[in-house]
Amino acid sequence: MSKFYAQTVHSDILIHWTGSDFDGAVSDDLYNNPSREHPSTTNEDLNKKYITRLSNILRYGLWVKEDKTGDYVVINNIKFELPKHPRVCFTELKLSESRKHAFKFGRLGIGFKRLFVVGAGGHPVYYLHNQGKSMFFPSCKSELKESRYAFFKRMNSDPGDLNYDLFAESEWRIVYDPELHMEKYFVNPRGNLIEEFNKYPYNKRLNFKDFELFCQSAIEDDRLKLFLPLNGWLAMIIYPSPDVKNIARTSGIHELIQDIKINNPKSISPKYEQEMMPVELDLDLCDHF
Repeated sequence: MSKFYAQTVHSDILIHWTGSDFDGAVSDDLYNNPSREHPSTTNEDLNKKYITRLSNILRYGLWVKEDKTGDYVVINNIKFELPKHPRVCFTELKLSESRKHAFKFGRLGIGFKRLFVVGAGGHPVYYLHNQGKSMFFPSCKSELKESRYAFFKRMNSDPGDLNYDLFAESEWRIVYDPELHMEKYFVNPRGNLIEEFNKYPYNKRLNFKDFELFCQSAIEDDRLKLFLPLNGWLAMIIYPSPDVKNIARTSGIHELIQDIKINNPKSISPKYEQEMMPVELDLDLCDHF
């Protein structure tokens, strides 16, 4: 074992969770029901929705969305509203801890080596306790508009809760700032779609008409600002159930993965990383790692 890996403390895999928008009620029911027969069950409708979500992410990228409700921190006894800059979020955690995050954010996990996030300007979230003091914040109450403040977050959702439920997420974020980010990293579904489509380095299997229709549908969510295409740092897929994992084998998912990992002429990852297909697990298997 190399010295580097012998001294590794943090996971090198950051996981983006998705699916809560259509699987929330089912997930809550499963999570809160101690007598459930199988913690990773799905039904036919959910199977289709998860396969479609995974397929769209592999084709077009992760959704970079504006924060839905906005957040705040209480520092130096002053409440500060945090900016709603577009972002895409990841968790850094042991696989055995995946389930509680999956039931909160959606049961489909897309894992990347850390350099995928760092390469797009991502950083770990800076957590603050509501009783704390901080030199990062001004002494007067105001709305914090600078993009750097979008990396700040409270440690707990309830000021009186000492379980630090938000801190337990170990969150990383990519926060989009047009002054800092080169547009080549992102695809704008509201831009010149021909130019945006040509940003995909693995677009041989993609169809422009499908991309155009997908963008038209996606921008109905006014919080969506950009897509972040995947690259060779794709390292893991966590399926919500064995059923979804099995369906993926005959749904064109592996062909899309191969385009990203192997048939990607502009991949910035090392050759050995680019040629290595991602690990595929389901939530039940994660409990054993």
